[in-house]
Amino acid sequence: MRKTKVLLPLIAVSVYLYVVIFIFSDQDAIDCNLKKKLMRQSFDGVVESKFIDTSNHSYKMITLLKDGRESSVNLTFFLPSIYDQIHVGDHLSKAKGSKYVSVNNRELITVDEEIKCE
Repeated sequence: MRKTKVLLPLIAVSVYLYVVIFIFSDQDAIDCNLKKKLMRQSFDGVVESKFIDTSNHSYKMITLLKDGRESSVNLTFFLPSIYDQIHVGDHLSKAKGSKYVSVNNRELITVDEEIKCE
């Protein structure tokens, strides 16, 4: 029983460290997956609202309105730098496969060119 008391915490700590090292050791793959996700995404509409989604990891979100339909866009990973630059009433658009987001017909590069995906 004494061995179990020592062995179980040791195993738990070992598994925890393995998971943490595995998750943080492959940042390039994470960046690449985020880039691919952004490249597949498209949106178009007028910014109806901006908000920090405190119920979902405090993500920076915007709500776009087009043709009476609303859609939400998460800017936390893709476009965190332009969140403070856009305002309610601005027009945002991004074509699928494009690395550019247009804000009021002004193109902004959104994808880090240094992220290389294979």
